[in-house]
Amino acid sequence: MSNRPDGLRTALAFVPWWAWGVVVVVALCGVVLMGAVFPTAAQSGSSASDLQCQCASAIGDDPSETPTATTTGSKCGGGGTVAASDIPSTNPYASVTVDPSDHDVSDWIRSCLSGPMQSAPYQMPELAYGNTGFAGSCAAALAAGYRSEAADMSELVRGVIYQASVAATTQRCEKTSLDGIPAPTGNGCQTSTDAIRGSNSGAVILPTTLAGQAICGQRVQLSAASAGDVVFWDYGSRGPARAGVALGDGTMITADATTGTLVQQTVPTSRGVQVKRVLGAGA
Repeated sequence: MSNRPDGLRTALAFVPWWAWGVVVVVALCGVVLMGAVFPTAAQSGSSASDLQCQCASAIGDDPSETPTATTTGSKCGGGGTVAASDIPSTNPYASVTVDPSDHDVSDWIRSCLSGPMQSAPYQMPELAYGNTGFAGSCAAALAAGYRSEAADMSELVRGVIYQASVAATTQRCEKTSLDGIPAPTGNGCQTSTDAIRGSNSGAVILPTTLAGQAICGQRVQLSAASAGDVVFWDYGSRGPARAGVALGDGTMITADATTGTLVQQTVPTSRGVQVKRVLGAGA
């Protein structure tokens, strides 16, 4: 026998109709399990498509998937305008777990649901428009100002995004040291509504690792990457190995993999590149 738990039913009520109707069930065999158990049946059809979108956005594409003409693009779709009212307040997959005895669930899905998905914001279709707010332009200016300095990529992303988010409130874009950025609280991520509604409710303090930073924000089409967006690529078992801050002209500031010096280079366009917007679109 199986039933949906009330909490999950409530969460699913907030998922928009076009989000392929997320369906999860919990198996009850005399023992009440914590959270929902992801069944093999849910891996087919629209539910599987949505889950693949959410997991790819959190930990990168499934490494066992053979690239084809239909798998090189985003699994989340995009191109349309997303209404903030359509975005669920919580990720309906956050409480989903995998039955340990279900060997039909891939290691990729299992890793996704047991870790990042518990704190990742729910992903809507990729945004197809640029960020025109003050915070984004400030982030680009700050990132460019660090060029030729020595810093790792996670430090660059945290420092630039934090300073730019503060500047959105003060309207003063001032470069400071990348050291001393406050420690994140919780998972340190905004929900995807912040990037769509154009709101920055205070400072944006991202996690300290690239893997933690990569689950934050809302996905953006590569062609719509704009000033202040964060670019992640070179994904592995521990998340992305590289990241940079987009300048809005097809280039970004990132750390040279050999020297550790911050440099300006073209945004990569290879398979697996993700662009996330963590600064409010109108701030």
